[in-house]
Parts: sequence; C-alpha cells; structure tokens
Amino acid sequence: MNTYRTTNATRFVTLAAALVVTAVEWTAFSEILLLVNPAQIASAPVADASPDGALPEVIVTAHKPRR
Repeated sequence: MNTYRTTNATRFVTLAAALVVTAVEWTAFSEILLLVNPAQIASAPVADASPDGALPEVIVTAHKPRR
C-alpha cells in the first residue's frame, strides 16, 4: 500500500478521534454549567480564615542543585 495514503489516513483518523473527544469534553463541561444556578454562586457564604482579614503568608524557597 502507498505510504503517503496510509499516513494521511492515520492523520485523518487521529483528527476525527480528537474531535470526538473534544466534543465529549465540551458536552460534559456545558452540562456542569447548566446545573449551576448563578444565584447560588452570588449568595454563597465565604468564610474568613483570619480575623483581621490579612492574607496568609506563603514562603517559597529554591535551592540550586549541586553538581
């Protein structure tokens, strides 16, 4: 069989599979958005972790690897 045609067929099948997977993911994502009521999001209580309203401190350290 011609290698060029086989390569094109494989690419077409891969593209079709990617489109199917993307469609399934978008369908699942849109269903989640349909289940959420915007009024529930706006009225959701938010707990304040610190009494003074300050943000938590985050310390990040980096070490250069030894050679």
